Amino acid sequence: MNKQLKKIYLLMSVVLLAGASACKKNGADEGGDTSTAFAGKKWTVQRMELTPAIDLDGDGHADSDMMAFSEPCRLDDITLFKSDGSIVVNEGNLRCDEDDAQEYVSGTWSYDSSSKQLTISERGEEPSVVEVLEANDQQLRLKQSTQTGDGTVFSVTITFKRS
Repeated sequence: MNKQLKKIYLLMSVVLLAGASACKKNGADEGGDTSTAFAGKKWTVQRMELTPAIDLDGDGHADSDMMAFSEPCRLDDITLFKSDGSIVVNEGNLRCDEDDAQEYVSGTWSYDSSSKQLTISERGEEPSVVEVLEANDQQLRLKQSTQTGDGTVFSVTITFKRS
């Protein structure tokens, strides 16, 4: 796998923590605004888009729809950003591993309303900072960008709908 593709998969993994974390870790609340429009509501991933599109599967066509590369058992996960700063994930009807708990705390979150930055943390991991593009009663859109060694900037935008 080339370095560019590895970087994209790493970016996807970081962003997907918000909706499809497979790790069951607890973390400490880092403070921040927990009274946002997305707090206390249940969210399901509706769309994941990679910009610019690249040929991830080697079929000669550029790919931007990251849902096509996600496991079906991750696509029905429900994410709850609790007002206490924890992130709770419910595995949904399709569980990836039957031995996993149906619901678990996957990490913590904090939000800076002035910069519109959401920080997601798992114990032992570097915090991930994503931009909140939109947050209302029915939709949450998050974006994270990364730059590869050759200077190319890639972004993954995840749209959640309220469950």
